[in-house]
Amino acid sequence: MIIVPGEIISMIDCDDTLCLFAPTQDQLDRFGIPFPNPTTGEMDKVVPCRENIEQLKRHALRGNNVVVWTAAGVTFAVALVKALGIEKYVTACISKPTFLLDDKDPSEFMPKPRYHKDDYT
Repeated sequence: MIIVPGEIISMIDCDDTLCLFAPTQDQLDRFGIPFPNPTTGEMDKVVPCRENIEQLKRHALRGNNVVVWTAAGVTFAVALVKALGIEKYVTACISKPTFLLDDKDPSEFMPKPRYHKDDYT
């Protein structure tokens, strides 16, 4: 069993949250950073979503445990966290959950999701 300490946990997705999922070539050329993609084994580029990365850092600096997840799997999440240089802010990486079992509706205990994309136009 893995124990994530603390009472406050911030869950943050990878694709279109920490980095753009399908950036344009212009975005890659102007803002892309190297990314060793574990899915393809290739050295790719990703475009960081700067505002969301800063939000992640603020959560960690307030003492929240930050868990990064993605449907692409835990290996992808770990590789992205390393490529973005935010390891010291992240408590854990996981695959995106596919099932939730609780006695309450998530709307009763989860805050409203925040969604933001950087404007790279």
